Amino acid sequence: MKKEYLQKTIFALTVTGALTLLVLFISGIVHAVRWITAEPPQTKHISAGQAEQGIISEKTVMEILRPAGDLVTVKDAYSVQESYEKHREVFGFQVPLSSDETFLAFTCEIGIGFDLTKMDITVDSYRECITLDLPEPEIVYNEIDMDSVYVKNVHDSWLVSTEDQELMDVMGEFQNRKEQEYLADGSVFRNAKLQAQGILSEYLAKSKATVGYDVRFV
Repeated sequence: MKKEYLQKTIFALTVTGALTLLVLFISGIVHAVRWITAEPPQTKHISAGQAEQGIISEKTVMEILRPAGDLVTVKDAYSVQESYEKHREVFGFQVPLSSDETFLAFTCEIGIGFDLTKMDITVDSYRECITLDLPEPEIVYNEIDMDSVYVKNVHDSWLVSTEDQELMDVMGEFQNRKEQEYLADGSVFRNAKLQAQGILSEYLAKSKATVGYDVRFV
């Protein structure tokens, strides 16, 4: 009788122990699956004024890149050589000997850059990645080198005169025409974007706050 009771007790303890091990094993598997499938912290887009302690913010990145504003401007020069002709008309017909022609030559410097205040910045502190979305490049300035201006009166007429301000307006029209040519030729803008990306990446790589971060452009 005692032997049978002892056998039942041993069997019960064995079953209980086995069930306990099985429960622990299943619990371990569940926790492992939860750990493997757990999503990493989400990428956080931090807007201006939302800087948080312990992470890199959009504001921090912008302050690092602010001095690069002038450096990301690509400078180019072009020359203009045009003639401007003016004459007098009566009833839609040109009056004989009324033609006044002036030859103009000058050079300009044009700057193509980016407004960094319009740049979108995304910071992923978990992956240590900074994503920059540059705005479209734009013509920042288009200035005449006044020392290069050459004016020659090719044909003068006592019936018509060309004022200095009129010539300045004509030069401005030539400048606008050149701007349109630059806008039509996208190669200069593509080069400006590549140069800007290189400069911004270098600034972030040298900053203690962002060293080691991967910089990407979209």
